[in-house]
Amino acid sequence: MQGENYEPQINLAGLESRSTSNQRRQMLVAFILLLAALTVLAIRYRPFWFDSLSFSGKADQVSSETIQQSALIE
Repeated sequence: MQGENYEPQINLAGLESRSTSNQRRQMLVAFILLLAALTVLAIRYRPFWFDSLSFSGKADQVSSETIQQSALIE
């Protein structure tokens, strides 16, 4: 009869400090993996990312078109 009223008490204080440091370590590993994946993608598709940001090709194109148009007018 005493067994029916008995509620076990579990002390979780020791587990909390362990899980916090373990969770931080897991988050750090996940962050490093994310950065590594983004770096690999940036290197693999470098022409797509960095050539589209470059304006030198467009500037050359505009200046050559302007020269051709001015030559036609004269």
